[in-house]
Amino acid sequence: MTRDIQLALTRSPVEAVEADIVVAGVFCDDRPLRGAAGRLDWRLCGQLSDLMASGTLDQAPGSAVLLPGSGPIKATRVLLLGLGQRREFSLERAQEAMRSAIDRCLSLRQDVIALSPLGIAPDDFARHAEVVVEGLTRAVREFGAAEDASGARELWLKICLSEKQFHEAEENLPALIAAHSDPRIHLKGQARPAARPVIPSVGEVAEAEEFHPDPS
Repeated sequence: MTRDIQLALTRSPVEAVEADIVVAGVFCDDRPLRGAAGRLDWRLCGQLSDLMASGTLDQAPGSAVLLPGSGPIKATRVLLLGLGQRREFSLERAQEAMRSAIDRCLSLRQDVIALSPLGIAPDDFARHAEVVVEGLTRAVREFGAAEDASGARELWLKICLSEKQFHEAEENLPALIAAHSDPRIHLKGQARPAARPVIPSVGEVAEAEEFHPDPS
């Protein structure tokens, strides 16, 4: 059994999208936090900034912190990924960040994922569209090779976009997906399905390599 991927575009901000997990990227040199991470920090009353100040939130490439969602954040979990220095961020790193994000979410058995394009400026989605598709397909392909076929489930990836990004995605993603010739990927419009009501346990979070439980 293969895993179908429903790729849904939404204009909703990351904190307002119902999902099992929401993913945001964090640069080392962002003070204060910007983009999706900044919105989540605002909704969490500065909790992410506090984690950065304490050293719990490491922004180095490949680092990650997993937190429970709360309050106005609709996702059950929040995954923060370190992106390194903004000035050193490249298309190659953007693709690897996308692959890493999806891989971590799949490892945690999360089937409804919300994210903003990691490290991509609001006016620069067109240049990174192929990175999004390639990173997604690589992660699903690699994870699927080790996954029990009987447990394969439909995956929803909700990409939160600005108005400009949304129109660029509508123009670029169909051709890119067709070029990959992967029958598993289905491009949708506005995101639809709600998350499953699963509350993360401290034990489960602690089992994920490189993840840190919420210190509170």
